[in-house]
Amino acid sequence: MRLFAEVRSKLGDNLKISVALHPGQYLPSYDLVNYVNLMTYDMRNAPGKSHAEFNDVLSVVKDYIENGGCPKEKIIIGLPLYARNPTDGGVKTYSELVDDSVINTEDIGTKRMVDLVPQNWRSTSKTADGGFYFDSILEAQRKTQWAIESQLAGVFFWELGQDKDEFGVSVVEAVSNIVHEGHRLTRGEMYKGGGEAAGKETLLKTAEDSEIGSRRERRRRKRKMKQQKVANGGEL
Repeated sequence: MRLFAEVRSKLGDNLKISVALHPGQYLPSYDLVNYVNLMTYDMRNAPGKSHAEFNDVLSVVKDYIENGGCPKEKIIIGLPLYARNPTDGGVKTYSELVDDSVINTEDIGTKRMVDLVPQNWRSTSKTADGGFYFDSILEAQRKTQWAIESQLAGVFFWELGQDKDEFGVSVVEAVSNIVHEGHRLTRGEMYKGGGEAAGKETLLKTAEDSEIGSRRERRRRKRKMKQQKVANGGEL
């Protein structure tokens, strides 16, 4: 903590200090940092498991709050834009996964490009090495909505350059729709696939009770947008 104290003394109180920690790394105190970037990826290396499973993220955040003493409003969870093969440790970027899906599709026909991208956290490649596991668009949105509902500080990516900003399949853009456009997943979409999170409340607040994600709050925002539109002569 001496390092943080020295940095704070030099920066003053106007600039923010963040620290990146992997699950299992803790600080004796979080008073001198504004944000904790939890690197919630590369958490597993076992066949049949993603290295960044939603259930593992739930457990890690719960541990940091309950046992690590980290305030929830300082926690930012990490979303990987890369895939990892749990058998041999191989890595592919999300962009490479998209390219592979397109190349390996013999007849695209009238399908939208987004339909060709793996929608699960396992690649469509049925290889002997077990395939690559990653955060799909839906998985990244699930984690982001959960972070909002749980009143965490937010999410970050590792790393932006690994996204695919073409064909309407950008993970970053999909997450932005949750954060900035007010898009919300249904309960079925949130807990698709079962596991510890299925049918259970989020750690701190359910989607129905959360002021940020509640129907009441969404209706309020819509009314406000309509009022602004009328005030601006039909334009927002």
